[in-house]
Amino acid sequence: MKTFLLLAALAVTQLLSAQLRLPSFLANDMVLQQQKVNRIWGWANTNQLVTVSFKNKTYSAFANSNGEWQVFLEPAVAGNAGSMLVRAGADKIELNNILIGEVWVCSGQSNMEWKMRQCPEKYKDELKTAGNDNIRFVVFNKTFANSAQSDITLEKKWSSINPSTI
Repeated sequence: MKTFLLLAALAVTQLLSAQLRLPSFLANDMVLQQQKVNRIWGWANTNQLVTVSFKNKTYSAFANSNGEWQVFLEPAVAGNAGSMLVRAGADKIELNNILIGEVWVCSGQSNMEWKMRQCPEKYKDELKTAGNDNIRFVVFNKTFANSAQSDITLEKKWSSINPSTI
């Protein structure tokens, strides 16, 4: 009986891990780099066909033996890009409110963690009136790795600038 339960648990774990999945930062409200090829990747069942529909084009790939897949989006100009639909079999993931523009990666110094709310007197007007849906940010958890990572845990998901996020 114990062996059966162990095998059943292992089978369920395999099924759950094989479902269509994207890295945490490929999500609603994200920004993709303008005028450059953008890589979209994730995980699905081994040898499963994955399609990514974006800006009236469809890109396809098959998941490899590890369930990994990737496609490369054509370069696009800055602006509101709308939605992206990722499908693999019956599974689908829809990402909404995507922008194309400049993507800056900021890291390394402690001043990158400084928040405007830590200086409420100096920034009181900005804290009250901040609002720009075209400026978005995401915050990754601090992570150390000696090799490239396919995914990372988010401290804060993609957000636009407003009084509660500034």
